[in-house]
Amino acid sequence: MTHVDDDPRAALDAITEYPVFLAHNANVDALCHVDESVESVLNPPGEAWPESIDSPEALATAITQTMARGDGDLLATTAEFDAWLAERLAPDEQRLGGQAAIMADLVSLLDGDPILWTYLLSDTQRAQFTHPESIRFPVVDGDSLSFVPLSEAPTTDQTKRNWIFEFSAGDRLFETTATADTRFIAATRPDRFNLETGLDPVVEQLGANVECALVSGYQSLKRVYDDGSTFDEHVERGAEFLRDLAAEGVTIQLEYGVTHKRDLRRALIEHVLPEIDAVGMDSRELELLCEDLQYAGGGPGPDIVSQYRTLKDLLARLGVDCIKVHTTDYFLAVMDADAYLDPEYVAEGWAMAAVVAASKATEGVIDEPSDLESGLDVDFSPPGVASLSQLGSYLGVDDPGPDLVATHDGVAVAAHANRVVDDPVSTVGLGDSIAVSNFLLENALSDSDF
Repeated sequence: MTHVDDDPRAALDAITEYPVFLAHNANVDALCHVDESVESVLNPPGEAWPESIDSPEALATAITQTMARGDGDLLATTAEFDAWLAERLAPDEQRLGGQAAIMADLVSLLDGDPILWTYLLSDTQRAQFTHPESIRFPVVDGDSLSFVPLSEAPTTDQTKRNWIFEFSAGDRLFETTATADTRFIAATRPDRFNLETGLDPVVEQLGANVECALVSGYQSLKRVYDDGSTFDEHVERGAEFLRDLAAEGVTIQLEYGVTHKRDLRRALIEHVLPEIDAVGMDSRELELLCEDLQYAGGGPGPDIVSQYRTLKDLLARLGVDCIKVHTTDYFLAVMDADAYLDPEYVAEGWAMAAVVAASKATEGVIDEPSDLESGLDVDFSPPGVASLSQLGSYLGVDDPGPDLVATHDGVAVAAHANRVVDDPVSTVGLGDSIAVSNFLLENALSDSDF
């Protein structure tokens, strides 16, 4: 058992006031549970996976295929269809969305020190944060960098909105039955998202104020912008910013994010991944990454063993020090034993991620660190514990229980069983909460006397 599983208080102490930079995406999520009201505004689904969500048929197709597959997915929607949908469908709830925003909000609630940069912040979006006064926003004035509370940050009139269609196993839409609890996202893509932060001239000052950085939202890039620029240009400039930030001693992780633009994924592999320390993803995103690299996978055997072999093989090919995968039942990280953080700290981070995810799934929201007690009451996933046992057998570790740390064939491994809630209040943002909880704690522990 990790220390967090026994008592998370020391870990929470390490997180307190620990500074992390988070970028780029923030929006308002319009949550809709898939039911008769959703079906009533859609047309029957087609057979081919759509390029984008631009019609009632395209949305029905994407939702039903996601329901059948059982993995969450995302596609961009057009401004015209977003407006069409808003006129016809009232969301069940509106809440904070966007990976960077969700992460910053959680870090603030855990008493960390989040610094959030996002390209678009409206009053509507800012009102969704729990404690905007506890989140810092970077402001550049000439060659000087300062920070203001998010509650005082400059805002725009435009609000970015994502439609989140949640469903539970057994829910039906037209003739399709959901095979798992997950969601489909129809995401708007404002032209202003292009990775240009304006922080490049002050990157040294930024690096002096943060210990680590978790960046996300790259899937929101457009192929061509109104000014004629392309995502290739913006990805290269974004990679240069990350290179400069890493040169200041900042540990950087990218959350990969689902995008069906193969050329964009190629650009991330070629330009961004070589500049960062770690990359995190879910199992669907790992499949897409393997597809892009024309990698057939880790071979036969239990899923977790195959994933371990896959991550081990991809470490050198991607040029990163650590690759992380979170699944419903377990979390897995494979890292260069000599280059990344102590795997024991990574395992503690996974343990915290499991507690946070269970707390959010149980309560819907986390308002303060004491709310994590509900997550500690959730049992470890039996399939997750069984998966760790399978990986332990492969690595020569007897009866690892809910957490596993090992060094094998030149790489270090840290895995942990998730705490799975049978009837979650919500699944939105759980992946982001898992990613930032793990990354924040593993870095905080590496800089503490834990």
